[in-house]
Amino acid sequence: SVNPQQENPALGYIVSANHQPPAAVPIPGYYNLPDRGRQLDRHLANPEVKWDTQNSQALQLDTASDYGPRTLAPLLATLRAVAEGDEEQELVEQLAAWAGDYPLDSTSATLFNQFLYELAFAALHDELGDTWFPVLISTRAIDAALPRLAAQADSPWWNTRGGSQRTDRTTVVRTAWQSSLKHLRDTLGSDPASWQWGKAHTLTHNHPL
Repeated sequence: SVNPQQENPALGYIVSANHQPPAAVPIPGYYNLPDRGRQLDRHLANPEVKWDTQNSQALQLDTASDYGPRTLAPLLATLRAVAEGDEEQELVEQLAAWAGDYPLDSTSATLFNQFLYELAFAALHDELGDTWFPVLISTRAIDAALPRLAAQADSPWWNTRGGSQRTDRTTVVRTAWQSSLKHLRDTLGSDPASWQWGKAHTLTHNHPL
């Protein structure tokens, strides 16, 4: 009786984005994050929209979610404090205004994803090491953990294990920010306008024969 189930709901639609389904009790598992499901629900709940092939396809192919903005939100003040010079400050403000979408020409999407990796590395690698850190970032657990870590300024994960001096969230964010910029400049060029998502995130299908 407590299994997740919906049958002809009054809303007139059922949303499934591989996220935790609505249920009388939580059903444990490695679900996708809820952001995509919430994004779909917001659109589908709008009574003013008359759905047809064109806008249904646009919704299916939409690349936006709240994950990026909600992960960045508690870190923006720190990023503004550690960014050096006008160019870096402008990059932070672009992140602050970013809608969390991934069009191919987006540079904020590229910067966010590199920063997310560098933040995880700077905060967690010293505890997990070369063996367990790659394991963690290959799971969905890290996606749920990073927004929680970003929002918790006093988390013990911010302190570098074995370091000679105690570190905090600001120290780790500064390290992650600088590492992100260095990586993107080294791989995609010194001009941030060239850090386009379509260049950073590519997929090539090999011919099956």
